[in-house]
Amino acid sequence: MITYAIIIERADDGGYGAWCPELPGCVALGDTEEETVAEMRQAMKLHLAGMRDDGIEIPRPSTVSVTTVTLPLSSAVSTPGTFTNRPRAPRRDARAAVSAGA
Repeated sequence: MITYAIIIERADDGGYGAWCPELPGCVALGDTEEETVAEMRQAMKLHLAGMRDDGIEIPRPSTVSVTTVTLPLSSAVSTPGTFTNRPRAPRRDARAAVSAGA
């Protein structure tokens, strides 16, 4: 068995998206958190199989712990009730394994 951390985020449409920091390009979508985790598990299996087939070294999980941090709302936004989606740093790997429920 191998364990990778995944990040689950709520999408603007109310659904969910997931990605794995150690498997760039491997993402999944779902209508619920549970569906998203199941889709991500399948996407990760496909992604890792593709890496093996292509002779790419499988990355060793490096995540030590996963947690969330709660801050006062005033620390997070300049105007109460307003949020923005900040862009993420570009990823270096072009491989993509995407899974979305039917």
